[in-house]
Amino acid sequence: MSRVSANGIELAYEQFGRDEDPAVILIMGFNMALTAWPEGFCRRLVEGGYRVIRFDNRDVGQSSRLTQLGEPAFATSIRRRVLGLRVAPPYTLDDMAADTIGLMDALDIQQAHLVGISMGGMIAQIMALEHADRVASMALLMTHSGSMKYLFPTPELARVMLHQPGPDLESQIAYGLRFWAVLAGPDYPPDPAQLTQAITEAFHRAGAPHGRKRQFAAIMAARDRRHRLAGLDLPVSVIHGSRDPMIRPQAGERLAAAIPGASFHLVQGLGHDLPPALWSTLCGHVLGNLQR
Repeated sequence: MSRVSANGIELAYEQFGRDEDPAVILIMGFNMALTAWPEGFCRRLVEGGYRVIRFDNRDVGQSSRLTQLGEPAFATSIRRRVLGLRVAPPYTLDDMAADTIGLMDALDIQQAHLVGISMGGMIAQIMALEHADRVASMALLMTHSGSMKYLFPTPELARVMLHQPGPDLESQIAYGLRFWAVLAGPDYPPDPAQLTQAITEAFHRAGAPHGRKRQFAAIMAARDRRHRLAGLDLPVSVIHGSRDPMIRPQAGERLAAAIPGASFHLVQGLGHDLPPALWSTLCGHVLGNLQR
């Protein structure tokens, strides 16, 4: 595991493949460390001829923890967004986009292909809007344009997300098993033993997650980007699961419709995760877009 200074913070990252190959930056979603990009998924992209970089967003994993910025309440962020009031987060998705540009600068990557999932897809969109010359293409998985429509999770998932697990490993495992069972959906349920191992490894790597309220506030503060996305000119593929309980498939369709020339791929049975059984399908869509 390596670390670099980027945008005034420290980011932990890991890379696969050869430095001379075109770079693919994987941007993870809400409250998830780089290990949530499975190594097998990354290797499939490397086999396609790419240098793959996965990293911990700020406040996650081994990147900088911004505890000094405080913790906005989930309920306050949601209520203000629903009422159309301004949400004042400790930092914004634009800041997180600038982090990723800083990572590219530190690694001497002038231009990269972006693969963003959920919140990571939102960050990728901002990068393409604010730093168009640095983005070669985007694959946007299970994400949305910032519109409130089709944004909120199912009631079952919302109840799980609003629960605050304890900081110890046992609490993290119990919460993680419940959370991922709902997030993945019924068609491709996670294997409990493998999931327990993954949660345990992530815990020993960086401890309990610590920035979920700050990251959530950043998501709630972001506004609909559709009118700006209409000006993009690059290959874009939007990929969504038919059983996504976090962000409805219609949100992915609306996102693709907002971007000129973007393709939309609905993956049957997929929830809001990256199940091994669908790596071939998902990586196929990603590689297809990269090769455009």
